[in-house]
Amino acid sequence: MKKMIAKLLMAGLIVMGSSTSVFAAELPNTDTTPKTKITAEQKAIKQEARAQKQAEHAVVFAQRAAKHDLTVEALRAKIDALKAEAEAQGITWEEFKIQRKEARELVKAEKLLARADKKGITVDELTAKIDALKAEAVAQGITWEEFKAQRKEARELVKAEKLAAKEAKSAATAQQ
Repeated sequence: MKKMIAKLLMAGLIVMGSSTSVFAAELPNTDTTPKTKITAEQKAIKQEARAQKQAEHAVVFAQRAAKHDLTVEALRAKIDALKAEAEAQGITWEEFKIQRKEARELVKAEKLLARADKKGITVDELTAKIDALKAEAVAQGITWEEFKAQRKEARELVKAEKLAAKEAKSAATAQQ
C-alpha cells in the first residue's frame, strides 16, 4: 500500500511538474524588474557632467602645476615618475603618497623643533606665537604670506639701518 501511494505521489509530481512548465511557457514574460532605457537626453546630461568634471580637474591640475612653477606636462611627467618609484618599491600609489606626506610632516616638525630650540622656547610656545601672528595677519586683512613678507622687509630695513649706523660710526672714528 505504501509503495502504491509513493508511486501515485511520484506520478502526480511528474505530471504536476510537466504541467507547470507547459503553463509557464504559455505565459508572457512575467519578469517584473523594470527595464530602464537610457534616453539620449540622459546620455547627453551624463556626458556634459563628465566633461565639466574633466574641465574642473584640468583647471585644478593647471593650478597645481603653476604653484610648483611647472608646466602641466612637466607635472604629469613628475607624477608618472613618482608612480613608477612607488611601483618599484612594491607599494600602491596611495601608500606612496601617504609615506611622502608623513616624511614632509616629519621634516616640518623637525624644523619647528630646531627653531624653538634656537629661540630657547618650547614648540608649544613657538606655535602659539605663530598662531598669534597669523591672527594679526587676519586682523590686518592680508594673507599669511603677505604678512611674512612685510615682516621680512621690516627686519631687512632695520638691519640695513643698523649696518649704516655702524659704518658711519666706524668711518667717524677712522677720521679722528
